[in-house]
Amino acid sequence: MDPFIATAVGLAQLGIKVFPIRWASKLPLYSGNWKEYATNNVTTLAALLPKQGRWNLAVQMGPASGILDMEMDGEHATREYDVINSIFGETPTVAYKSSRGVHYWFRWSPTLGELSKKGVLKYRGIELRLGLEDKGIYSVVPPSLHESREAWYQWLPGRSPWEVPIAEFPAHMVAIFETVVRQKGANRSVVEVTRSGDDLIPEPGQRHPYMLRLASLLHGRLRLPREAVQPMLMHLQDYVGKSGETAEKEISDILDTVRRGHLPDDVLSEIDFTEMYESATELVKDLKKKESESRKSLPRNLLPWMEDFADAAWGSQIPRNFFVMTMLTAFSSAIGASVDVRVEEAASPVGLQLYTLGVGESGSGKSRAPKKLLSPFLNQPGFCTDVTSESLTTMLAKNRRGVLLQIVEGKKFAKMLGRYNGAADGTRDNGVLLEAWSGDPIAVVRQDEKKNIRIDNPFLTVAAMIQPHNLRSFSVDDVMEGLLQRLSLYGADEVPEDSSPEAARQLGEGFLTYIEVLNRLRSIRPNLGLELIQDTHPDPTTVALNCSPFHLVLDDEAQVIWKKYAKWKRSEDAIGIFPEEHPFRTDMVRHAEIVLKFVGVLCMAFAASSEEAWDQLAVNARTYVTVPPYFLNLAIEWVEFTWSEKQHLVSDLVEDRYTKAMPERSLRTAQSLPEAMIRFAEARKRKLLPRVKSEQWTVRDYYRYLRLNADLAHDEILTMIQSGLVSQIGTKNRTPVYSFTEKVKELKQS
Repeated sequence: MDPFIATAVGLAQLGIKVFPIRWASKLPLYSGNWKEYATNNVTTLAALLPKQGRWNLAVQMGPASGILDMEMDGEHATREYDVINSIFGETPTVAYKSSRGVHYWFRWSPTLGELSKKGVLKYRGIELRLGLEDKGIYSVVPPSLHESREAWYQWLPGRSPWEVPIAEFPAHMVAIFETVVRQKGANRSVVEVTRSGDDLIPEPGQRHPYMLRLASLLHGRLRLPREAVQPMLMHLQDYVGKSGETAEKEISDILDTVRRGHLPDDVLSEIDFTEMYESATELVKDLKKKESESRKSLPRNLLPWMEDFADAAWGSQIPRNFFVMTMLTAFSSAIGASVDVRVEEAASPVGLQLYTLGVGESGSGKSRAPKKLLSPFLNQPGFCTDVTSESLTTMLAKNRRGVLLQIVEGKKFAKMLGRYNGAADGTRDNGVLLEAWSGDPIAVVRQDEKKNIRIDNPFLTVAAMIQPHNLRSFSVDDVMEGLLQRLSLYGADEVPEDSSPEAARQLGEGFLTYIEVLNRLRSIRPNLGLELIQDTHPDPTTVALNCSPFHLVLDDEAQVIWKKYAKWKRSEDAIGIFPEEHPFRTDMVRHAEIVLKFVGVLCMAFAASSEEAWDQLAVNARTYVTVPPYFLNLAIEWVEFTWSEKQHLVSDLVEDRYTKAMPERSLRTAQSLPEAMIRFAEARKRKLLPRVKSEQWTVRDYYRYLRLNADLAHDEILTMIQSGLVSQIGTKNRTPVYSFTEKVKELKQS
């Protein structure tokens, strides 16, 4: 169950020397020379790895392990490597992502070892970490936590050491680094050229890189037509003595690799060359910024097959957020009431009910994710797409394992449960939804006693989608009394313009694994809730294991993390940024409970992802198992992501419903108008700064991220300036730059 131990043992079995290092650090865990205790002996490793506490994992490079590490040190190195691969083709091998870039593993090469006395070679940001007999070098590897504590080392999908063999170092890369050493020019940033008459031509060995850069500038960045660029490059070929069909094919291949920016054609018409370059550069920057802002996706910390499954869905034009969250909701439903999570063995259990709500415009792919992932539930007795409070209660009573409520269009979500017992004043009673969330007993007494219903442990999972404008269908009661607080909200991320046939094929393959996981999860506690079997069976103790839930208990280290997180969520620093009885206060307090639900779903889904891990877990042969911090940290990361999404998606809705429910709090007797203005400014700051990612902002930032029209934005800023809540701190590109003053409380973040 511990991914660090599993990774360490797996690498050692491949002959790679590993050793533990400090948590969120690159420093060795033990004193002394790390080379003396780095090992690929599994027996030695068992004694070396810590029995308690958290730690990272490192791998020794060089002949001792038979591998070398090629790291992309930043985006410029990645672009350089992409260019090289476009010419020679990519060599599939083990790869993982760190905070700076991607690491690629190759077989150690004695030829390269002779090129560097220090054990390190560099070329345009591409760093080759060789490791020599006398120069020990190691690299931090997944699933370690980066020293910034903001990122995890992660294997690329399908590129872990147990999914792809470590390849031989490519011959063309050997030639590149041999040239670097020969020219004593590691990490050059420009192509070397020399003057010939009135023209500059590349020096020997620099022709091809020079042509690539020239083609990227003319055809890619400036978007000059191919028929204009090709003669220019042929002219260059003639200068260096290369012509004919071979030269033409080489130029054609180079132009095929150049990526062109998505710029409107009319922008570049009838302008001079300098203005064209500047306009194109600014537009490309703006497009890249907008693209990065719109593509906000859930953290990538799933198992490789899940990541591949989600990537294939994305390639088939299904937003990754919709797909992943629906998949987790499906896992929650398959597990049902058969598993619960406890902070401590004697603590109260928390069920694994997930209520998820995807928010996306029409045509964003909302229906495709549930259609694909929830299709295995269509013939299950506990599945519904439309229901009243009465019928839902009956379904929960008949299906002790649980009920899955799928709502493709969430507009009817808040309405459907109020049909049967709506109050005279038009409010709706969604109490059954709240009770099922907490697993509280439900007792329905009717005039006909034969129709009385009692459910000791109700279990309901909700997978819903909604358009943004339909969020307004949530009533004051839905927002104020707990329904919205139980929903994990998430938006749609961008998808490709065209679907990929290869992605569709991979999606089908991933679906087969997905079905296997669902079947394993459904096999947990087959006799759940059938106490009669336990009472009548000759061996009631054994049968009891299959009649009561399987428990997941946080281990000691995970308990410390969870309690610290729960304490923060209940602290005045956290909830104090919202007024009393504000729905978001309840939301933050509930996060600790939601985290435990995600912990249970993630832990069981990971275990069910392979037959070996599932057999080792032996769910139906034991009462409980302890959960390491890995799943807790991952769950916290996911809950914080959905919390950020919720604030962005429904903050206006919540403020509106809160004002209607608590009109006296919008301007209390004890609250002056200046105090109300401060609260208004705090609300604006709370929503604006995380989007701008800076303390400084412009009018354009203000109306863009707060979704206001420009005139209203100007009026609000002017009012806050007059109240001393906002001040102009300078200008940038002739545009005023503002910031909130000290009167506005500091934005608190966990």
